[in-house]
Amino acid sequence: MSLQKQLAELIQEQQQLGSIAKTRHERIHTRRPYHVDRADKYSLDDDLVNLEVLNEETIIHQLQKRYADLQIYTYVGDILIALNPFQNLSIYSPQFSKLYHGVKRSSNPPHIFASADAAYQSMVTFSKDQCIIISGESGAGKTESAHLIVQHLTFLGKANNRALREKILQVNPLVEAFGNACTAINDNSSRFGKYLEMMFTPTGAVMGAKISEYLLEKSRVIKQAVGEKNFHIFYYIYAGLYHQKKLSEYRLPDKKPPRYIDNETGRVMHDIVTKDSYGRQFEAIQHCFRIIGFTDEEVYSVYRILTGILNTGNIEFAAISSQHQTDKSEVPNPEALDNAAALLSIGSEELQEALTSHCVVTRGETIIRTNTVDKAADVRDAMSKALYGRLFSWIVNRINTLLQPDKNIWQVTHH
Repeated sequence: MSLQKQLAELIQEQQQLGSIAKTRHERIHTRRPYHVDRADKYSLDDDLVNLEVLNEETIIHQLQKRYADLQIYTYVGDILIALNPFQNLSIYSPQFSKLYHGVKRSSNPPHIFASADAAYQSMVTFSKDQCIIISGESGAGKTESAHLIVQHLTFLGKANNRALREKILQVNPLVEAFGNACTAINDNSSRFGKYLEMMFTPTGAVMGAKISEYLLEKSRVIKQAVGEKNFHIFYYIYAGLYHQKKLSEYRLPDKKPPRYIDNETGRVMHDIVTKDSYGRQFEAIQHCFRIIGFTDEEVYSVYRILTGILNTGNIEFAAISSQHQTDKSEVPNPEALDNAAALLSIGSEELQEALTSHCVVTRGETIIRTNTVDKAADVRDAMSKALYGRLFSWIVNRINTLLQPDKNIWQVTHH
């Protein structure tokens, strides 16, 4: 709340001072100040294009007044402005979905369901593809807005196949567990780009979905900035296995968390032991996998790769002194090496060789060169990033396979 108060004071100060602009001939021109105490003539409007005066001051004042009344949605023509309320609002229930179903936009207050309904009705009426673009700064509420749009579209596109609707609703939570992380300004920041397609029959029944992912921030796997965390899934799985007493099964320590998720505060282990939020999230992810249609064997493989990455991060390297003065490195903690190798289903010696040496091919001749300690650590981290990136892509592709439309229905509706 203190931040909101500071922003409000700053806005008020700027409004009282007025704004200064330059004309095209570089002469200074001072606009008449916009005073909040005389703003009654600018009555609050659901659609800002209806304002008699439309400039930065009037827009800010309108949004600020509406926000104070918890009216977080405002139209600007076809655009919907959504302000993050930083609290749960009871305006997204099935009753609200019914309220924003096939009615004129002016019949109800601005709402994200109205924007979703407008796109849906245009698609069904004109048989044209529709696109909804969500943009904004980190923490503005893009992820939650995407949830709500999918929620309303699945409500509008009710199909006989209830299982399909349930699957589609589980896609975002599952993908976000692997692609979102806690940053300094956002506890659930998306660290990748996402494009979600939903397919409907000509009569408007949802029949499938497809997700595309871009630019996953793989570097977060190996290192996070101060005050930030790794991807959610690493904490979920560690906490889930801890509370299920299965850490040893995945060769993870129970006293100190793996290096990739341990931070400078040392509170990770404390949070995992004393709070049950991570454990509940792990159960929710297991539910997502099950509803979408992943097999137990596939989920087990995902867990092995995730814990394999965590064990890989614990592999250390030490320099070997040699009479030839060649920089060499070895693994002084073979247990971590063995753990990672076992979980990734490869041999320990094979993994050590891959980390501590590399091949150079010149004129058809293959030369094996050793890695320095720093180089070996870089290779270890590069392998962890690559593994996670491939795992993320595989999960997305598997979701797309499980949610693709029935081929017979798809062919009939596209002829």
